[in-house]
Amino acid sequence: MRKQAVLLVVVLLSLTSCGDTNSRPGQTETLTGTLTGKWQVVAARAGDEDITDLYQGYVIEFTRDGGYTIVNPTGSAPNPNRNNESDFGFWTTNTDNSITLDQAILMQILGGLSRERIQFQWDVTVLGKGTVTYHWDIVPL
Repeated sequence: MRKQAVLLVVVLLSLTSCGDTNSRPGQTETLTGTLTGKWQVVAARAGDEDITDLYQGYVIEFTRDGGYTIVNPTGSAPNPNRNNESDFGFWTTNTDNSITLDQAILMQILGGLSRERIQFQWDVTVLGKGTVTYHWDIVPL
């Protein structure tokens, strides 16, 4: 009886350690498929400050192969990577319903995935100001 109890514990431990609890099949493919295309920023905040006016005409295009390009017509809107000299980069999907831009900026998706509207949130450390949380609402073009 003791051998059977030990064997049962070993089997149960091996079964519970086999599953990957951080990912769901097809989740990153669904995220890639939903984001691929051109999106316009329609609302933006930096902390509690509404900065939507800075993003007039601002467009980000995500490509299926992991690239992105930015159209920043006024040049006054801060890009997520805080580098307004670069209007392109790379993005990857994560298993927690987020994306990473340029292997550095983790952008959480709030409120679920939709082809009609997506909300992003990410943190940026600004010298002299500390960490600022940015929010975007984007809609497809």
